[in-house]
Amino acid sequence: MMRNPELTPIAVSARDAAELLGAAPSTVRFWCQTGILPARKIGKGWVVRRDELDKLTQVAATETQGEPMMTS
Repeated sequence: MMRNPELTPIAVSARDAAELLGAAPSTVRFWCQTGILPARKIGKGWVVRRDELDKLTQVAATETQGEPMMTS
């Protein structure tokens, strides 16, 4: 299903990015601080562009292709 570009936000908070990525907010903040995830600091919070999130998820999907799932 395609997203409606008019309804998709251009940028999201680090907390929202964490939810979309399935990561902890502290992990996303660390990625922002270290440049792993390009973001801007606005006030006390981080703002991440949606296109950067899309790039990160595409890279992660490419790197994990063909690797067996870990089980506990």
